[in-house]
Amino acid sequence: MKIILLIFSFLPFLFANAQTLEAESIIGSVTSMNDLFTKQLKNPNKEEIIGTPFLFPNWENPGIVYSEGNKHSLRKLNYNILSDEIGSLKGKDSVFVYNKAKIDSFTINKKVFKKYNESFYEVLNGGVKINLLKKYKVEIVEGMFNPIDGTKEKNRFKIIDDFYIKRGNNGGFEKYIPSRKSISSIFKENNDLVKKFIKENKLSFKKEEDVIEIFEYYNKL
Repeated sequence: MKIILLIFSFLPFLFANAQTLEAESIIGSVTSMNDLFTKQLKNPNKEEIIGTPFLFPNWENPGIVYSEGNKHSLRKLNYNILSDEIGSLKGKDSVFVYNKAKIDSFTINKKVFKKYNESFYEVLNGGVKINLLKKYKVEIVEGMFNPIDGTKEKNRFKIIDDFYIKRGNNGGFEKYIPSRKSISSIFKENNDLVKKFIKENKLSFKKEEDVIEIFEYYNKL
């Protein structure tokens, strides 16, 4: 009886690992954590850069990768904003990087990303009329030099993001800066209704969750 129980308790582990192995049949490669940066950074002096170019501070992130009609459930995922790639942690210093060309979309920690124009965007609101997207970027902020003692602060990664809109399935991209002024051009024929909705619900253009709510309302009109 103990043997039977042991077998059944081990099956979920086998199934989870089988899913991981299946997902890694997607063309990709294992690389060291250090190589993830050196391939993308123009850093001839190899100065230390503090912070991280990854979206999440750790790798304890479950998610799903959608590739060529297949769905792969994975653990220990992260999104490398610097290289615009996703990978799964394989060991202390190695990452399996998935071939971006083979990936249609993915989710990490309930955040949904889709590929447009060979680049990944987070889908904040997907609607029939208009999609609200977010594009992450990484900048390297130069450390300040102290002329008094001749020391220099370490450079650091800074994650920034921009809003974009995409109209329908075949519409083009447009950078979107949330403001009252932009309402007229974005929502056009429903301009008055949207403005009324914003006023009645006391929504702010400075809060991402409020901007998402505005787009959700518009897509239901």
